[in-house]
Amino acid sequence: MVSLFDNSQLEIIYINNYKLILTCSAYPEQYDVFVDEKWLNELNISDEEKIFLKLKYLNYWKKTIGYLRLRYSHFTAEFIYENDNYEIVYENFPESYGFFDKNERMYYLHEAIKNINNKLLEIIK
Repeated sequence: MVSLFDNSQLEIIYINNYKLILTCSAYPEQYDVFVDEKWLNELNISDEEKIFLKLKYLNYWKKTIGYLRLRYSHFTAEFIYENDNYEIVYENFPESYGFFDKNERMYYLHEAIKNINNKLLEIIK
């Protein structure tokens, strides 16, 4: 029997100021992505600008900002806008079929978060 991975270890993954919640462990392996308000602290802007952005983009701090899914060896990262429209900001074709091999999971999750982060930066600037 093949063990996919220990769910107790991967139900929530933190990458930088993003929280990934595993919603399905296989076929497809998928995550909901949330951004923490601490993300604003990494921006090189004044405190007043941070408060303005926090209020202006309040919905981003309270709801899912991204969705990651690996299905049929096709991995996608979607950025979810305030109006619930979405855009694929990253896609790749890993060796894995319906769940990541333990050696590739973190690589692809980091790549996805990097692209979601870039999209969020693009929106607020």
